[in-house]
Amino acid sequence: MTSSVQQRLLLVDDHQLVVDGIREIFLKDDAFQIVGTANNGQEALRFLENIPVDLVITDIDMPQMGGLELTQHIRKSGINCRVIIITMHNEKSLVRKILAIGADGFLLKSASSDEMLMAAHAVLKGNRYISSEITEIVMQTSSDKHNLQEIEFSKRELEILQLITEGFTNKEIGEKVHISHRTVDKHRANMMQKIEARNVAELVRYAMKNELID
Repeated sequence: MTSSVQQRLLLVDDHQLVVDGIREIFLKDDAFQIVGTANNGQEALRFLENIPVDLVITDIDMPQMGGLELTQHIRKSGINCRVIIITMHNEKSLVRKILAIGADGFLLKSASSDEMLMAAHAVLKGNRYISSEITEIVMQTSSDKHNLQEIEFSKRELEILQLITEGFTNKEIGEKVHISHRTVDKHRANMMQKIEARNVAELVRYAMKNELID
């Protein structure tokens, strides 16, 4: 028996096979009605300007406009709909970014059809849904932040660290921040000791991984 009030879905992905696969999942649940599809974020926005939608399910990597930018536009424009982002990527920095822009759900493309339906029902009830795989990443991210707080760099050290990653020598850094090259070397040694880095390359990798530099 078909529900009297179906939730309207817009599917956004530049791969037709993915769109067809997601469509098949939601055709199994008569609580949903797929009202449209789009190949990228720009097409999705044009669709949303004319047709009311309850839930947008969008890929993150698409030409012209990806899922992150689409979500930001939806939030800024005040369009009243929920958004679930799906992706094959699970990097910690990406997880943080997706949560920060206000997505209602986040699933990996490896998620089961049951989990996708569960996520859709959850976000349409006003809840946030994050797959179990991603939850583990978020928890690890929180742990990383805690560890990072335990290793503190001074403002001067961060300034020097930025210049080191840009490839400047100790002498050039000293001239830029108005200290001697020996003092620069001392700051660099202190930072390496704090994170137990064996060389400058490890120091730079640590800085990039923990987003200490621009």
